Amino acid sequence: MASCEKCWDDAGTRSRECGKSKVECYNELLVERKDNPCTPKEQAGQFWDEEKQIDRRMKGKCPKCGREYYGWNLQQLDKQHCACGAKLVITRIGKKENKRGNNG
Repeated sequence: MASCEKCWDDAGTRSRECGKSKVECYNELLVERKDNPCTPKEQAGQFWDEEKQIDRRMKGKCPKCGREYYGWNLQQLDKQHCACGAKLVITRIGKKENKRGNNG
């Protein structure tokens, strides 16, 4: 499962109730929900684009053909290339994540 906004929010609630750290509670929730993960919309939380039905937390744009990719999975190296083979320029909300825009 990618980083999940719903689980992170639920971890905050659990943390206040049980006294464990939010990180501990988040990791517990991921294990508990492994077989029944949150939906992509729940995982994206406030970053979900209703109109396009995509997770806007991260965006990858191909400098060669202009194709755009969205989602938290762009953190994974194997997801950072366009179908045309070019290296995507990855951005997160408000900041550049990867300035490389070549095939390297």
